[in-house]
Amino acid sequence: MESSVKLNGIFMYSTLPIWLAALALITLGVIILVSIFSKKGEPVQRRVAAVRPRVPIGTDRMRVKSRYLGLLKDLEYRLREGGIEFRPAYQELSKILRDFVKEIGGLDITRCTLSQIREKNIPVLTRLIETFYEPEFAVETDDDVFEALENVVKVIEGWN
Repeated sequence: MESSVKLNGIFMYSTLPIWLAALALITLGVIILVSIFSKKGEPVQRRVAAVRPRVPIGTDRMRVKSRYLGLLKDLEYRLREGGIEFRPAYQELSKILRDFVKEIGGLDITRCTLSQIREKNIPVLTRLIETFYEPEFAVETDDDVFEALENVVKVIEGWN
């Protein structure tokens, strides 16, 4: 008896499911290998030590202060020479101050909002960053950028 059904080999059908399964297995293998060789396998103490910021002491502290005071001198020079306008100058002042606090105090406020900085309970820092907000975002301002620069110099020089 003859049948009207023709049986075809497995490769006569679409190979897409086979390729997708192979790709899924390769992806799974890569994920497993990455998780095995990543830092997730390290002891917790070691990972925490790698994340904890290094707080400079003694001479290192003075070098950090000197470097940031140098950045402020450079900014002042560019302001006096007309190489930078008030708005980007305030933005740079804020960045310099935030980077300084991160490096010297181990407190990362580089991406914090004013309210988040306020929560850190460092009043002098909060007041200073707060005075930068209006001129940083304004088209025009009555604020004196040289006074703001001098205030940042005082904070850096007086930081313990």
